[in-house]
Amino acid sequence: MFIPFKININEIDKLQVPVSLAPDKFKEREKSALSFLKKKIDPNTGVFDAEELKKCWLPVDEQYHIFISYSHDDKPKAIKLASWFESHGVRCFLDAYYWNNADDLLKSIDDAKCKNPNRETYSYKKRNYSTSLIHAMLSMAIMEAIDKCDFGIFIESPNSLTLNLDNIQSFTLSPWIYEELNLMTSIEKRTPYWLAERQIRMFSQGAKMIVESTAPIKMRFTVPLDQLAELEATDLMSTKGEGTLWLNNFVSLCERELMDV
Repeated sequence: MFIPFKININEIDKLQVPVSLAPDKFKEREKSALSFLKKKIDPNTGVFDAEELKKCWLPVDEQYHIFISYSHDDKPKAIKLASWFESHGVRCFLDAYYWNNADDLLKSIDDAKCKNPNRETYSYKKRNYSTSLIHAMLSMAIMEAIDKCDFGIFIESPNSLTLNLDNIQSFTLSPWIYEELNLMTSIEKRTPYWLAERQIRMFSQGAKMIVESTAPIKMRFTVPLDQLAELEATDLMSTKGEGTLWLNNFVSLCERELMDV
């Protein structure tokens, strides 16, 4: 990844997305988790091929330009942002585009392998183990997706952010946002193949607290929001070109704005 950004959700409303890009192109995959799962079990040993399962259920097959991190309550706006980029020839990785629901997969595994003999309740030990397996697969898939992207964009919104009272640190109640933001800011920085060598100075702004969780147990994680560059709709709309030309012009615009700070 080259540069991680953050954008306020209100900025997304300013973007105009062509109607032609709407539903069919970005329709979520729909599969029967149970029937899919049965195909990935060795009939002789009853063992799952985890790598094969990850490739099929959580595929990261291609190189992308932008990874979008967001609260799932903001999925329509995340899809709009990704659609805007796609209309300019810029490829986005949005989990809603490419991945099936990990909870559906986990439920199918639990129903097939983790129930007690009475078939009415689940084994606590087996459920913990199955959850750790699927979450490990999901974590690896997230890391792979972020590593294959040139930029990362985190969407700030009332669904995910509140101002931290001490205004010093940033926290999240979502372990997935915590993981994505830390990967976006700590994964190896590298210059994209389409970009000549440039020196980009990063800038930061304020500390916030992310509040996204419906879990019965809440745990807060410190997140590095101050390491994400602020992005506005005008930055996107004033950039011309398509595909990698758009990306090059966008980086040039960022350079000019940073020199003026």
